[in-house]
Amino acid sequence: KGSRNATASTLVEVTPGAPPAVEMASLTEAKYNPGAGGYLSLSASVAADQAFTCLWSADASDVATPFQANGVLRATVANKLSAVVKLALLTPGMDYTFRLTATGTDGESSFSTVSFAINEAPSSGTLTVSPGRGFALDTSFTLTALNWVDED
Repeated sequence: KGSRNATASTLVEVTPGAPPAVEMASLTEAKYNPGAGGYLSLSASVAADQAFTCLWSADASDVATPFQANGVLRATVANKLSAVVKLALLTPGMDYTFRLTATGTDGESSFSTVSFAINEAPSSGTLTVSPGRGFALDTSFTLTALNWVDED
């Protein structure tokens, strides 16, 4: 029990070359409204010393086809440095992460991600109209919104 020894060794092999370097462009917001403009454009750049392919995908999404390309909804977008996400398809209150993976001709790959949330609608409030009856362009109506809750 007095003195104890242990040894371990690891062999590391360094190979020439490098996987493509992927850099995602920043988004202007951290949270988007599902109906705001309808679409969100994602973009990235890839630096590589070899030819590469790339693929946009959604990480653990509840939406099967979040991308829109040429008027068609798609699960992924291949070989483009930008992709368009249709916001109306995304679920309010959910967080989404989109990934661009670049793979060099040598098979090595890297990726970058961008994340954002989809805003939830306000809740728990009431909207009242006074008077309850009237005539268009003749009666002045007052609309009162009270007790709405929104985390933003």
